[in-house]
Amino acid sequence: MRSLKQILAVLLLAVLLAGMTPAAVFGADSIKLSGPNVLFVMQGASTYVDVEAKAPADTEYKLVLECADRNITMTNGKSGTMAGDGKYTMSLSVARQAEVGNYNLVLKAVDPKDSNKVLAAKNLFVSVTENKNSYSSLNGPAMEVTYALQENDHLVAGQVNYVTFTLYNRGNKNYSNGKVTVSMEKGMTIQSGALSRNVGRFNIGDTVSVQYPILIDSSVENGSYPFVISFGALTTQKSEEGETQAVNADMTETVYIPLVGKEKSEEDTSIPVIALIGNKIGGGTGSIKKGSDFNLDLTFKNTGKSKTAKDITITVSDASGAVAPASSELIYLESMKAGETVTQTIPMKAIENSDENIANVNVTLGYYDEDGKNYNNTAQFSINLEDATTTSGKGVANPILMVTNYSFGSDKAVMANSQFPLSLTITNTSAKALRNIKVTVQDSTGSILPAEGSNSFFINSIGAGGSYGKLMPMAVSNDIKAGVSTIAVNMSYEDMDAHTFTSSDTITVPVTQQDRLVIDDILDPGYLTAGEAGYAQIKYYNMGQTTLNNLRIAVSGDFTIDGDSSQYVGNMANGRSDYFSFNFIPNGEGEMNGKAVFTYENSQGEEQVIEKEFTFNIQPAPEFNPEDMDFPVEEEKHGFAALPIWGKGLVALGALLAVILVIKGIKKHKKAKAEALTLDE
Repeated sequence: MRSLKQILAVLLLAVLLAGMTPAAVFGADSIKLSGPNVLFVMQGASTYVDVEAKAPADTEYKLVLECADRNITMTNGKSGTMAGDGKYTMSLSVARQAEVGNYNLVLKAVDPKDSNKVLAAKNLFVSVTENKNSYSSLNGPAMEVTYALQENDHLVAGQVNYVTFTLYNRGNKNYSNGKVTVSMEKGMTIQSGALSRNVGRFNIGDTVSVQYPILIDSSVENGSYPFVISFGALTTQKSEEGETQAVNADMTETVYIPLVGKEKSEEDTSIPVIALIGNKIGGGTGSIKKGSDFNLDLTFKNTGKSKTAKDITITVSDASGAVAPASSELIYLESMKAGETVTQTIPMKAIENSDENIANVNVTLGYYDEDGKNYNNTAQFSINLEDATTTSGKGVANPILMVTNYSFGSDKAVMANSQFPLSLTITNTSAKALRNIKVTVQDSTGSILPAEGSNSFFINSIGAGGSYGKLMPMAVSNDIKAGVSTIAVNMSYEDMDAHTFTSSDTITVPVTQQDRLVIDDILDPGYLTAGEAGYAQIKYYNMGQTTLNNLRIAVSGDFTIDGDSSQYVGNMANGRSDYFSFNFIPNGEGEMNGKAVFTYENSQGEEQVIEKEFTFNIQPAPEFNPEDMDFPVEEEKHGFAALPIWGKGLVALGALLAVILVIKGIKKHKKAKAEALTLDE
């Protein structure tokens, strides 16, 4: 028996090893990874890394790109689960303070269920080159701020998060008595310690780091939140008399950090919301000469979902008085339906003797909904003004920086709850070199934010007529409304004589929500025979956040429809559910196959088709022939079977008594025999 147990144990171990070994060997040998052998990236720059994996169709894995050095970061560091051959694009960023040299990157294919289990790996390299223009050549203060989290790549509501902010001095001034202060949103507090931290000296090219234990209330919702980092210190400058003196210097930067917390409550989309979604100044020239007349084209949209806005008043004004409407500053619109877009052309004039080089135009909107409730919105944009006696060439009074090109990685729209690469081209349209340029990208709704780091970046200089390209990974929130999002690009800069200027441009990014039509399984109608009419019902739901347009449903298969085989539903709002029912007659017995085809247009006007297949089992139709019917004849009963029930009971009782008597006789006989044997002894 022992040897049999040993044999069984050996066999069981062999089976387990046979089941485990091929998977490990299979994964390591079958997945082949490839990517660029060497990447060349300048300090403070970003690039995209295209990687590829080849694997059998039934092999599942995730791709991960890692670097041990904290100055080399990957934005899209992890892919979703892949199967078979796959490609993935990751964003790599090099911190400006990263040292020049070569860094090792590791591309891994890992088990989707256990990221510590590496199925395949490949080494890549990034060569960091020197950014020779790392520092500003002017005397203005300049710094960059990055952040790092201790455990996650996002903040978590309801607990303490340890956040380290790193400041980099990219200016050309040394500072002493430095103090760092952080400002946060409501619901966020420092668990212990002060908001301000003393960091001492902060010389050119230095970095300083401060860590804060930030307690975030559990009620804080999902989103990307701003943290304002302020730096105050002493620096030196020469007075008009040529003497060196100590002066206060302040710098401020904002970084956005994603947070996972409470799901945002459903917003009321039934109210009308009139928003300024675009402006065109003087036919798109980008700047206006003082003393000239020009047209201002403003585009408005009712971004509400259902209600009409009525009695809309639009007021255009400039507090500085540098520009003004040529006639009335008030525009009246009778109404705007939900989703309606209207463009208004407003004649404007630029005041000739104005001292302003920038006009900040305010647009105030007032309107009512269908129930008489009043609403108000405001918007602002800038107009660049040139002196009437100068041109945009050499010697301009106000050299202009503007966005001359941009892209967002898609021909149509970016998807909510995703990331996209925002590419900007900044052009110096004047004949003067400009430097110490700060560019800030800002979405007024807070729905499109940098995927990491700050929403600002620095450009050391752009020559006359030159351009500078910048790629920024951006993240779109999950609850953004489908439509056109407006992003302001604000720029501040200086010329070679240290004169300061500002300019602003607006870019638009179309956003769409993922459409999601969910169709329940089509339930079997039950027992059916060939030729017998049946009934089926299909329930479906719009579980996305957009309306499905021109929805149509049609069914077909091995059956004949009794009635209509299709239905036109029209537009189906998000959150709605409905059903489609049909009567059918099977064409024959056996498996009856069919399919329901749902066709609709998404928010971008693209036709989408979803098919739902089903199979019912149809039984043969029963055959009926009166001549073949046999009627049962009761057989004549004899003996015990012929007795009535009470007679059968008496017989059974008698049999039971006979058995008892026999048993007693046997016991009596055994007892007598035993006594006889006792006497003989």
